Amino acid sequence: MTQHYELIPQPTLAAAEASLRDEIGPFVALLLDRADKHLERQARRIETLKAKTELNAGRLSHFQGDVDNSSRAREKASAKTKGKGRALDGEAALRAKVVRQRKEALRYGVERLELEVLQKERELRLRLEKA
Repeated sequence: MTQHYELIPQPTLAAAEASLRDEIGPFVALLLDRADKHLERQARRIETLKAKTELNAGRLSHFQGDVDNSSRAREKASAKTKGKGRALDGEAALRAKVVRQRKEALRYGVERLELEVLQKERELRLRLEKA
């Protein structure tokens, strides 16, 4: 097998390199721009996930405090009902349970909204610091 090499004059080679650079240059710039935007998006996503983690940690610690408080409240309530000697009949007990569940759901909703407000404030502060 024989290999043949063709010699090209230096000006022709330089012109071909310049042409190739001019042709590829915009695509390289576009790819670099896309990479920068992707990195910015990932950084924002990381910040959002960190904020969400903090929010959930706050919820969890607040929820654990509520569990402790609600168990104490239940003990007090059971002591009160024992002291009164008044037991609720089936329908009244069911209504009371529904009301308690609704109250707890509303309390959780309010807490969630308060934590979301705090998260939005943190995000806004971060954006203002970057600007």
